[in-house]
Amino acid sequence: MALFGKKKTDGNGNGGNPPQDVAAAAGAPDPDKAQKFFEHARSMSDSGNHIYAMTLWLQGWRFEPSNTTALEKTVEAALQAGIKKPSKDQLSPFNGKHPLDKVAVAVLNWAPNLVGNWQQGLKAMELAGKQSADEAAIWIGEGVFKIAQNDQKAKKQHFVQLMDLFADAGGYDQATKSGEVATKLDPTDGQLLARVKNMSAEATMAAGGFENSNQQGGFRGRVKDSDKQRELEEEDRIDKSASALERVVARAKADYESRPDDLNSIKKYGKALRDLGTPEAEATAIELYDTGHEVTKAFELRQLGDELRIRKNRRTLALMAKKKQAEGLDEPAKQELAKAKQKVLAYEAKLMSAWVEAYPTNLKMKVDLGRTYKDLGDHEKAIEQLQQAQGTPGQAVRVAAMLGECFQAMGWMDEAEDSYRNALDKVENQQGDESLGLRYGLMSVLETKARDERSLAHAEEAFKLASGIATQQIGYRDIRDRRASLQALVKELRSAA
Repeated sequence: MALFGKKKTDGNGNGGNPPQDVAAAAGAPDPDKAQKFFEHARSMSDSGNHIYAMTLWLQGWRFEPSNTTALEKTVEAALQAGIKKPSKDQLSPFNGKHPLDKVAVAVLNWAPNLVGNWQQGLKAMELAGKQSADEAAIWIGEGVFKIAQNDQKAKKQHFVQLMDLFADAGGYDQATKSGEVATKLDPTDGQLLARVKNMSAEATMAAGGFENSNQQGGFRGRVKDSDKQRELEEEDRIDKSASALERVVARAKADYESRPDDLNSIKKYGKALRDLGTPEAEATAIELYDTGHEVTKAFELRQLGDELRIRKNRRTLALMAKKKQAEGLDEPAKQELAKAKQKVLAYEAKLMSAWVEAYPTNLKMKVDLGRTYKDLGDHEKAIEQLQQAQGTPGQAVRVAAMLGECFQAMGWMDEAEDSYRNALDKVENQQGDESLGLRYGLMSVLETKARDERSLAHAEEAFKLASGIATQQIGYRDIRDRRASLQALVKELRSAA
């Protein structure tokens, strides 16, 4: 997203490729490596580990800094995690070895409190610009600008800084808007007024294609293709307006109706309906995918329809839970919710089983089906899927952890212990957030074995794990009570020995 065809300049102001040192400082993009982090981040989000997902999205973004969706997902994960600020463990992957680490740290400090800490976002934008991560700088800046506009604490100098940073990144239109806000805050600054006028002219030139007026097509070509360009931009933008979404749907529908048996036209129309996001559009999309599957026999269309059904059921369950909580979650209400959740999970397992059968080599689907069986309480079926999925790239820790949970629920403590230890061996940071749940699970297994076998060694190790968790995060689950209980067990077994 080099928005306006802005070229970097060398030390003499000449256009062209960045100097060697600037190119090196930017870090070599590696989309394949980025995707591995993104896949892991999605898995963590699916399992509810939003804190870890937040750092994974950012770690992947460093290898694909033009991917602003990764930054968006980072912010979403931070807000879902509900943290006030990042911990040392969450900041530890960004220790300065990568040129974009400082940007990542600034984003992490801003993401949990976008409104109250928008000046940290301004710092992130500045750091991104210094590393020539223009797409990221513009994306961050747009968010900061929207927030600062509604904050009485935002001063003229903040919007002037935004203007300069946007301009450096090639976002002349955003720079002009920032400058206009600054002039409203200080209408007496004639020099600033002149700068904003020049910025507005530069934005017009860039958007109008005057820079390429000597090339074939030039400005006339831009005018001729403006409608088509708008259509493409509307389809590619993540943050579409309601009217833009409706136009995208209308075009996709017309294309589909002209060739209703074409797989691509069906998928394009379905995506437009999903993006529109209304219940009516969602229902139309499901019907579209079902019809398309009958016509084309393409299983991916059935899967897309199934995914929408799953999303709809989960949304209905979430609304039901919210309503019950507002009314007072008594025991009958809890039982009703539990039954509804089981029904939703059973339906998901049925659909996912068909996916796994259709795509037997897709290990990620086996992981998701295994998780669904686990949540459903069908631990043997979960283990069967998870064992087949142990070689899934980026899923080793997650799979081993779920195997541990399943074996533990079945009372197979030796197998559960092996699985938890296997998962912990694969965690890079043994004191990080990802390992907390694993250490807690291993602690629980060892406590059970200590009580069943009257084993002092198991009790001592379990107590050591509990103490470590309490030292790191004393509010984690019921760790205070578990630590006290294990301490008493150790004393009891020592006395007996």
